[in-house]
Amino acid sequence: MKLHGVLMLVVCLAFVSAAEAQRHQLRVGNSAPALTIESWVKGQPISIQEDNVYVIEFWATWCGPCRAAIPKLTELQEHYGSDGLHIIGVSTEDEADVRRFVEAQGDRIGFTIAVDNNRSTERAWHTAAGREGIPSAFIVDRRGNIQFIGNPHSAEFTQVLSMVMDGRFDARLFREAEPMLNAAENARKMRNWRQAFNLYDQVIEVDSFIFAPLELTKFEIMIVDMEDPERAYAHARRVMSTYGEDSALMLTLSRTITTDARIPNDKRDLELAMEAVELAKRHSSDRNHPRLLASEALVHFHKGEIDRAVSLQRRAWMIAAPARKPEYERVLRNYQDASNRGATRSGGSSRSGSSFR
Repeated sequence: MKLHGVLMLVVCLAFVSAAEAQRHQLRVGNSAPALTIESWVKGQPISIQEDNVYVIEFWATWCGPCRAAIPKLTELQEHYGSDGLHIIGVSTEDEADVRRFVEAQGDRIGFTIAVDNNRSTERAWHTAAGREGIPSAFIVDRRGNIQFIGNPHSAEFTQVLSMVMDGRFDARLFREAEPMLNAAENARKMRNWRQAFNLYDQVIEVDSFIFAPLELTKFEIMIVDMEDPERAYAHARRVMSTYGEDSALMLTLSRTITTDARIPNDKRDLELAMEAVELAKRHSSDRNHPRLLASEALVHFHKGEIDRAVSLQRRAWMIAAPARKPEYERVLRNYQDASNRGATRSGGSSRSGSSFR
């Protein structure tokens, strides 16, 4: 999904959630209540603490949609667990019934399960937010504030969780920025680039970290909509100068340059993409993080330096968290297949050093 589309989706979500919750005691933006749990059926007891992200899901064993959400929640816990995510399923049913269900599910449930027999947690969260049905999920950010209240099956839930994990979501700020984002979107449709850029800049001034991805939206407009790569790459260099310490943003910029299908191959500045990866590495607390290694491998692959790409991707795969190994392995196999095809065409020698540009 395009960056500006993601931002508009979440703005609409924040606006609607806030409007619907105005008459209720607990709403998006509030501090998360405490968890008062009688029994922890699966996993260790958990309390809401800063620097972690939480999904509190109210569910029941008899609820079909709740059971259908289990694989998705398990996948999210496995994917983000090493980044500080804790998913807690809270049921108000009899503990013995919940325990039998959880034991029968086995590893299919890969997150914490709790029983709230006296319904104190349900009252403090679910009832206070005016929620009537289940499953119903709350996302709590690293500062202990609620950033989503709604259905865990929704696309909005997944999108907000992704942005909260990156620290780039605040419902209050998105509501504040909504009029400017709407106006910028309209200006873009009308190809009024000056107005669109001015509006995006105003939004970035609201919070230069949360809205930093809009700098990449501007890059996208310049290179795709305006077909002006010279201006786009001059802008990219300014972004690298200003946001060089933002490793996540640098990796997104690198991946955009390298893989965005709307950018013609002869307009890709792969050297700049590699510079962005190097900046990310320089300002990362772990220069050997799998994400960094994989990003570097990606640029090498598109430069035609396939052996180097294979080597880096293999390292990323080896040190990746178990839940993330399959995605790294799939890419590694693609690189290895490309290397084998190159070796066959050249009579056994590698294609390292060639260029696809």
